[in-house]
Amino acid sequence: MTNGTPPYQISWVGTVEGFATSNQSFFTIPNLPGGGYQVTVQDANGCTDLASITLVEGTPSLDVVHTVSNNGCGTE
Repeated sequence: MTNGTPPYQISWVGTVEGFATSNQSFFTIPNLPGGGYQVTVQDANGCTDLASITLVEGTPSLDVVHTVSNNGCGTE
């Protein structure tokens, strides 16, 4: 995750659901079964982004990489 403010809240909904917090610029979700997922990333300023993906069965992990665009989110 870049251009955002840590910590980042990462959540995923799909065949398996989960939630994590990371101060790092990346996050790996291991051992997910194949299927459709919706991944949401929110930074400390409340800037949020959402992605929908289809994970192919047998993929060892999902790497979450997110770049916050300069859209004024988190500014007054």
